[in-house]
Amino acid sequence: MTNRKRLLFLSLIVTGYLIIILAVVGTGSVASRNAQELGTITQEIYAHPFAVSHAASHLKAAFLQEQNSILQMVLVRSSKQTRAARAAEIAAIDQEIQVNLQVIRENFLGDMSKVDELESNFQQWVVIRARIFEMVERGDFVAAQNLTRREGTAKFNQIAELYEYVQEYAQDKAKRYADASIVTTENIVHQTNLWLTSLIFVVVITAVIVFWRVLGLQNELRQQATIDFLTGVPNRRYFMEIAERELKRSQRYGNPFALAVIDLDLFKSVNDTYGHSVGDKVLKRFCELCKAALRDTDTFGRIGGEEFAILLPDTELAKAQEVMERIRNNIELAVTEAEQGVTLKFTASFGLTTSEIENVQLLTLFRFADEALYAAKNSGRNRVCIYQVQPH
Repeated sequence: MTNRKRLLFLSLIVTGYLIIILAVVGTGSVASRNAQELGTITQEIYAHPFAVSHAASHLKAAFLQEQNSILQMVLVRSSKQTRAARAAEIAAIDQEIQVNLQVIRENFLGDMSKVDELESNFQQWVVIRARIFEMVERGDFVAAQNLTRREGTAKFNQIAELYEYVQEYAQDKAKRYADASIVTTENIVHQTNLWLTSLIFVVVITAVIVFWRVLGLQNELRQQATIDFLTGVPNRRYFMEIAERELKRSQRYGNPFALAVIDLDLFKSVNDTYGHSVGDKVLKRFCELCKAALRDTDTFGRIGGEEFAILLPDTELAKAQEVMERIRNNIELAVTEAEQGVTLKFTASFGLTTSEIENVQLLTLFRFADEALYAAKNSGRNRVCIYQVQPH
């Protein structure tokens, strides 16, 4: 072989290796860029819509608690000391409301005029409430009751419409982000395949490697889009998909369908006292106890920070209540290790409902279950409360 041919052969080999290297680098760059985009989308799912949804839920609970306190103040002619204690309680609730309003303002991605309107209505309510306080202090309970019924109730209804809008928009936005992640995943596959098909035969080996890499990335992204990373149970988006499907099946065949919403009692105090690592242990232990008491056909998912939901297809209300009581009892008896030699116990509150109304919407069932959950919280926690739906 002449030197010229040797040089040409060597040039072809080097060129071939350079093409392989460029293919690997180029394909890796495409996949990495899209993976970062998917990571950003996944982060936004938790950083914005779920933060707003969670804040709106707390806002709803705080407003209901404040409304209840005002009603007790105007309906019960209590002592001055009791009224002062009630006023202090309402002031504490106001602080919680302000915190949640701030979270919504910082993270809401929809029509900010709705947030402005929500804050404005709250300030208007503060003015009405001050007038109610003045009447109560004067001993004019009849006037206070009339003002509460005439203006206070109307203002509370306006506020309720706004925080319900904010919450529903945030939930819808989270679903849109999740759908966008699936579309982006499909684009990764398409772009990668298009890149590889444009290469010459020497890139075939690289194409196989890239294929498996992208396939692994797809599986990982699919896992992230459906499973909660901490507890390993279905996340909110995946749980809602299953729930929608099961509800339609239930309505089609006329089978019973039970839905429970669960919230760990005083979970914030666990994080504040022992740290978030212990809080994570509690969440994992809670999930283990719930899954151990459920059937393979049941679905258990995490829909918020310390809020979970259970779906029980083909289950009557009485049987669902029995299952929830068994889970509640198991949780109450369980012991979790907080630190070396230190253990803690925790409890949970349950809101349970069933689909007995024809063509009822899933969000409506969640609202029923949430109302039952709030009843469980307000009546002392660590219990199962039922929202009994009466068919028309």
